[in-house]
Amino acid sequence: MKALSSKLILVNQTQASHTLKYQHHVPSSFCYYIKCFDEEVYSPKFVMCIAQSEDDNVAHKFIDMLEDDIKQIYKEHLVFPKEMKFTKSDEAYFNAAAKCHICGDDLGKDREPPYW
Repeated sequence: MKALSSKLILVNQTQASHTLKYQHHVPSSFCYYIKCFDEEVYSPKFVMCIAQSEDDNVAHKFIDMLEDDIKQIYKEHLVFPKEMKFTKSDEAYFNAAAKCHICGDDLGKDREPPYW
């Protein structure tokens, strides 16, 4: 992240602080690079943003763009929904079960063990 600095107008600097504030840094641009260990899975991506005016909130854009990229990568490459194979005999065992197969506790009316 690159920032522009501007002079501060000092007004009543308190004696409690030993730090003299004389500049204010405003982010003006950023860039980041996304790289996967296997380029066949995800191609490298270079992202860059430069403020077009002093009113552009570059830090906010950085967070938004990074979040969008992370969500896109997660949706496309990290979520592997699997179809559940639930046969008729599985359903019969499920409906007949009275105890949890993990802890052995009785299943409640909602068919869930008490620790869920």
